Amino acid sequence: MIAERHEFRSSATQRRSGVSWQIVCAVGVCLGMLSTAALAQQSDPWTLQLKPNVSVTSSIVRVEDVVQPVSIPDNVWEQLRKSTVGLVPTDGRPLRLMRYRLAEALNHSKLVTAPILWVGPESTSVRSNPIVQVAAKVVTTVAEVAPKEIEPQSKRLIERVVEQAMQDYETDFEYKIEWARLPIDKVEDITSYQRVAVPTTITAGVARFVLTASVEGQTREVPVYLQITQLPRAIVATQNLSRGQIVGASQLQWKVIDSKVRSDQLATDMSQLIGQEVKRNVPAGRWIEQSDVGPPILVRRNDMVEVMVVGGAIVIRTGGKALGEGSEGDLVQIETIEDRKRLLARVISTGLVEIVTRAPQVKR
Repeated sequence: MIAERHEFRSSATQRRSGVSWQIVCAVGVCLGMLSTAALAQQSDPWTLQLKPNVSVTSSIVRVEDVVQPVSIPDNVWEQLRKSTVGLVPTDGRPLRLMRYRLAEALNHSKLVTAPILWVGPESTSVRSNPIVQVAAKVVTTVAEVAPKEIEPQSKRLIERVVEQAMQDYETDFEYKIEWARLPIDKVEDITSYQRVAVPTTITAGVARFVLTASVEGQTREVPVYLQITQLPRAIVATQNLSRGQIVGASQLQWKVIDSKVRSDQLATDMSQLIGQEVKRNVPAGRWIEQSDVGPPILVRRNDMVEVMVVGGAIVIRTGGKALGEGSEGDLVQIETIEDRKRLLARVISTGLVEIVTRAPQVKR
């Protein structure tokens, strides 16, 4: 399993992450990494693609579950694809994997001898969907009897009553009456229904409605079962979203996807939008696409930043100026104030970057 020893020192950053990471990646960023990157560029790059949201059948997440090889030597991929990159939480929450973390982990693998070009989404959500094996049930039929069918007029009456009961939900759900579960003997002599009991909450699945009628002065209740399906929906903006703005829950709402709309790029996970930064303007009422938002920019070009130089148990703090911009975990070039050296540093939080050096080694 790929290990990481990277400590997030900002509680605000921990809250924004949303999901507890199960990845431990080996990270080593030293002052000489610019020369290492220059050597790596001499080789032809390999291309890997991060898959969109996926499901796995176990709690263990491997490279091949979330990464699609585009161009990489077969022998390298065969050894790399079985590597473990995380564990799905046991409480049902999804595991969120950032592309830059996978890139960082793979770049430190001994199997990777060329630079990797990454394509696809910036992050992916992994859910565990275990396969449940159900024992087969053997049914022996002695004699087949033709099932009794409901009278057409009784069927039309029930359809009208159910349609009226579902009219408030028709924009979000579609339904199908399970006629096989209807007690036909109870409905044959009913000409009208006085009441319909609708479930308190309508959700996808099987719902039980109760139709009440009066027959010869006596009350009769008829259970009707509906198979309800949630119509596909995505997220739209409730107000204009401007570039650089941080997305909040009040600015989003669900809307059923029109059949004419291409849905593969639309955002369908509200938890992944909240707290993200708008990358391009989105007018109110427009569908939000996955590329419209991204991780918040914490360090911007020409910002004055605090630089932490970490070497073993020694931490040195100094000042610097950012020469680029980046989100949490990104590498940006900075220039120190005192000696005006240009170095690569990792963004930790707003106005804070870190340079990790190797701990001093004792020569024997």
